[in-house]
Amino acid sequence: MTLLIGANLKSYSIIAADTRASWEIPFLGKQHKDGDHKIAACSFGLVTGSGYVDALDAVKKELLQKTISNTNEFTDIIQRCVKPKIEELKKINPGTEDNTCFLISYRNNEGLIRLAVMHAKWNYELELYDDVAVILPTNFTIEKSEEYRSCIREKLTEFQDNVNTNSCDNEIFLNNLINHINCTVKLIASYFHEISEKSSYVSSDVDIGVLLNDGNVIYIYGDSMKIKEGKSSLNVLINNSDTRFLTPDIIKKDEHL
Repeated sequence: MTLLIGANLKSYSIIAADTRASWEIPFLGKQHKDGDHKIAACSFGLVTGSGYVDALDAVKKELLQKTISNTNEFTDIIQRCVKPKIEELKKINPGTEDNTCFLISYRNNEGLIRLAVMHAKWNYELELYDDVAVILPTNFTIEKSEEYRSCIREKLTEFQDNVNTNSCDNEIFLNNLINHINCTVKLIASYFHEISEKSSYVSSDVDIGVLLNDGNVIYIYGDSMKIKEGKSSLNVLINNSDTRFLTPDIIKKDEHL
């Protein structure tokens, strides 16, 4: 199970995911590998997922084959790709609980940024979140998830009060926005570092995607400890219609902010 954290800051949103893929082999127990990058930048926004690996891989394959322009098309992919895989899994392991879910951020028809979760318990329909979404691995309780969500929300409110992103001067606005994003990224990374030390399902490295109001994406990748200490750079990816997963190899030196 992947750790996912999302936040909607109105002028931008953040989607973050660790890079560990975990599975279990009979007689060998739990296995994992890191470096599995799970955040996709689509023409409508950012998408990531957690749960049954075969179901997630089916969605990943479909995303890379098509241009996805809205949430309805993404929902259709979920319905066609995830449910059959889960049904196959339940035939092999009856009683398996489906915890597969997706965290997405997108701009609606009015250009407003939205944050939403699509979970099996809601039949993969969009469930909007006004501020923060936290999806923990299955070895954490729902209460713990809400505790982290509350803590992150409180910290983000402090940032919102201390950093002015409403200036009419473009240069001041941009500088304030970058400062605000840096503060938020470091905060999110601090929770990834904390949780990675408590759960074998979570890697120490993290992918972070930032969706801006104009549709452009900022990408940050690295060790969560280094990111929380400010030892990372913001990398701007120009928005286009092609779906691509955010991986370190797509970063170019001239894209640093």
